[in-house]
Amino acid sequence: FLSSFRPISHLLFRPKPPPRQPPLPPFSRYANPDLRRDASAFASAASSQRAKGTSEAEMGACCDSEAELTTHRDKPQSVVLRTDRPTDTHTYSTAMEEEKKNKMREAADRLYLEGIGYYWGLNFKTIDEAKGKRMMVEAMEKGSLIAKAYCHFSGWGGLHEDEKEAFRLFSFIATHGHGAGGEEEGEEEEGGGTRAHAQHMLGLCYRRGYGVGVDGRKAREWYGKAAARGYARAQNNLGI
Repeated sequence: FLSSFRPISHLLFRPKPPPRQPPLPPFSRYANPDLRRDASAFASAASSQRAKGTSEAEMGACCDSEAELTTHRDKPQSVVLRTDRPTDTHTYSTAMEEEKKNKMREAADRLYLEGIGYYWGLNFKTIDEAKGKRMMVEAMEKGSLIAKAYCHFSGWGGLHEDEKEAFRLFSFIATHGHGAGGEEEGEEEEGGGTRAHAQHMLGLCYRRGYGVGVDGRKAREWYGKAAARGYARAQNNLGI
């Protein structure tokens, strides 16, 4: 009996265990399940790194993922998304600026089509040459390429009359469209849009010899392309 007796000193002088940490509150059932899964994976990885003696700074430096989930010390239940790559604000601002310029140019093209309608009496408009000229010059000043071509053709808006330059611009618009990269803008507008008008002007240049030699075959060809897009004046010239 005495041999089996154990002293109770280990019970009297046993060190007090450290206080237990309160359990983390569970994620809300409304939280994203992918976020909960990623947070659990990151917590497991963090525990293994701490067990190996890796500091938090080293652990953050050796993380290869593009997006990391980190836990606030004050609020362990809150999770934030941290990205290593900064947002490319330059590309975004450039795209927004380009979109703004495109909208301004499209508005200028519509103003030109309205002006040419008054100048020629198109689309049931009463002929008003002064008003039409004023609108076309304003469209040229706002960046319309087709308006610039016609101002070169007529010598308006401070531009010298240059039929060859007008022919070159009409050719570019008629072949590639107004926009950069061959975008065909304004084709669905009433009367065919800027491209149809440029094709009609090419037919006129080949017919009358403005900036190019007279060529009846090419004149009919460009009139036909403009008429196919619904340009009424080209249809009239072809007798359609």
